[in-house]
Amino acid sequence: MYGREMFFDLTKAKAELGWTSTKSNEEMLIESYDWYVANRTEVLSRTGASHHRSAVRTGILRILEYLP
Repeated sequence: MYGREMFFDLTKAKAELGWTSTKSNEEMLIESYDWYVANRTEVLSRTGASHHRSAVRTGILRILEYLP
């Protein structure tokens, strides 16, 4: 799922609950990134957590860090 785009249809929530977002996609992405940076050590040290809440194992892709 990490390499795929994801979209959520909010039509029903808006129609039935009168819900509207308070932040743009850009604001939410920046906020999520800032949270991750602030909590990176704790996130990376987790074991046995849901795959959605734990760090991605990069395996062989980690070699890309050393390429110019």
